[in-house]
Amino acid sequence: MSQLSECLIRLLDWSFVFIKRLTKKSNNVRHVVFFNWNGKYGDAIASTRIIEFLTSHCGVKVSVITTEPLRTFYYSVIQVDSVHVIEKNFGWLDLVKFAFNVKRCDAVVPLFGKLGVKDILCIFLLNPNVVFSTDSTLKMSSKIFIDKSKHNDIYGIYQLVADMVIGEHYTWVADSLCLEKGGFAKGYDYLINPYGSRKDKSLSIDRTKSLIRYLAASHRDSQFGVMHSPDSLQSASRLVDDLSMPNVELVKGITNFESVIPIIRNSGLLISVDTSLVHVSKVLNKDVVAIYPETKYFNIWQPIASRNFEVVRSKSLVDFGDIKDMNQFENADVNYALNRIKNGNRLANKKVVFLYWHSSKEDMPIAHALNILNLESRLRDSDWIVIVTTLDKCSADYIENYILLPPYFHKLIEKASDPNVQHGNHSDIIRLRLLERYGGVYLDTSTIFLKHDFEEVSLYKNFADLEEATLAGYTNVTFTRKDKKRYNYYKEAKDGLELSILYAKKKSNILQVFNREIDEYWKWKMPDKDYRDYPPFKEYGLGQISFLNEYHIHYSIFHLIITRQPELLSEILVQSMHMKGKETALTHGPYAITDLFCRGNTSYEPASSKRMLQCFIDWELDSWDGRLTTLEDRIDICKEIELLKIPAYLRCDLEQYFTCLDDFVSKKSLYHEFYGFLDKLR
Repeated sequence: MSQLSECLIRLLDWSFVFIKRLTKKSNNVRHVVFFNWNGKYGDAIASTRIIEFLTSHCGVKVSVITTEPLRTFYYSVIQVDSVHVIEKNFGWLDLVKFAFNVKRCDAVVPLFGKLGVKDILCIFLLNPNVVFSTDSTLKMSSKIFIDKSKHNDIYGIYQLVADMVIGEHYTWVADSLCLEKGGFAKGYDYLINPYGSRKDKSLSIDRTKSLIRYLAASHRDSQFGVMHSPDSLQSASRLVDDLSMPNVELVKGITNFESVIPIIRNSGLLISVDTSLVHVSKVLNKDVVAIYPETKYFNIWQPIASRNFEVVRSKSLVDFGDIKDMNQFENADVNYALNRIKNGNRLANKKVVFLYWHSSKEDMPIAHALNILNLESRLRDSDWIVIVTTLDKCSADYIENYILLPPYFHKLIEKASDPNVQHGNHSDIIRLRLLERYGGVYLDTSTIFLKHDFEEVSLYKNFADLEEATLAGYTNVTFTRKDKKRYNYYKEAKDGLELSILYAKKKSNILQVFNREIDEYWKWKMPDKDYRDYPPFKEYGLGQISFLNEYHIHYSIFHLIITRQPELLSEILVQSMHMKGKETALTHGPYAITDLFCRGNTSYEPASSKRMLQCFIDWELDSWDGRLTTLEDRIDICKEIELLKIPAYLRCDLEQYFTCLDDFVSKKSLYHEFYGFLDKLR
């Protein structure tokens, strides 16, 4: 941008703000103007829901500035109140003429991103009450809007615009496109569109054939339609002829952009590299798998993954303006994305308990396998579903069938200075993403569930009843920050949240913040960088107070986000991990057995794995306060406990004593009280 242009922008920006201070306008929004200078169909489609909502539900007048090819589309398909056509190389006088015709508007929604001289001049002439621009360098942009729109895609941004216009949150209505329903258009189970607006934004012919063969072979009962534009018709025809597969055919009847809408509406799922078609499917609330390049920048026009929208990244990192390569992905990645959508639909209104084991179930230690069997047995008559995710790609519950793993996931050993951090950090990344997407419960496989429904678990029940809470868990004194007087730094010791047992609501705001910061940390982390030097840790003065070791790095990140955004604490509901009377514990928590019998007469001393074994077997054992107990006494105590969590280092002697199923069945122990099904296995 030239110096003259920059000066003009600053002059118009300051002048606009100065005039706004002199003229007071009503906050009531009755007329909104959208800018679509470039005349892109995708941009128009993405705005469909908000325009339909503003005009039909709120009685707000909507005008659009766009190019001639989109005039009819805006009138007939999106049904705006007025369209003002402007040539692509329009001059300043054209803007003056446009502003004179519009006369009055209350809000302007320009194309998002950096605004140029003509954008700002147009806004200046229209003199709206509010400017919904994400250009944070301008004083005319709504600061509230900019702050709230961070990390949102175009749909989240338009949702925010609508909320600010009407002063409250409103849920979108799907299928807003106003074409005739297109009952005569043929539908397909899967539509595949390999063509983008440019060659480098398209799949190669060979890559397309490979993908279609893979999908059509694994979905033999499904019908596939290959999409195209009028310009790519010949290429698509040759491609389908070369494949010569009975369940793959060319989609007919595509004459213009509007003609694809009834085809998509009548079909099942779209796989596309073209964002315009992706937006059509999003607006029609259809299932979509988009193939996009992996980028160094955040693109608001590429929708964020959701229940019926998944992204497959071509692993060829590009910056803004670079030549794209759409072909660097595995066919299996597309299949995983299809399964994520399938599972998202299947679990949409279900109550789910998630667990994770890094390898196949056959390799799982016997005690962990029995914990899962115990959980399934106890929940059998409830409406909970138990899912044990895994990194075993042969399993139907392979983790990428539920969530997309971040690019750094398999590089943690390279990034961390300690190779022992891998499994713990892997499971943290997985559990937090599972809960953000699906909500529900996450349990470590070492957790022994002692109730018959989570409604009987006090923390879960309180959490489900508390509307403002989106995340709940148990606090561990090990992770709790203390002030100089040894009092909890945060009320209820919320910074001591354990990650081993968590309850969450779908799309939890705090989990979204947490997961974004975890992503930022692992993008930054390299073997030569000490985790304590992560810039945000230094910025917020955490010093040594939040650090244990890199194995627990996600606890430090949790400390960071609640230090930086203390308002997040209102979303967290906690209960103590410990025995009744220890720290903030009002009842026995998941660590009660450890505190009662394994930590000496203070319940704070280093715990003993040998005493944990003695606690489980038929052995007389004194509790922390010196009271001698039998196995029967300890069984009675366990009836007060809802879940039992035994740390890994305290399971050593137990695992040596109980090595096979016969040990659990034949040896008298607490396990007989926990695992009611053992007698059936004799």
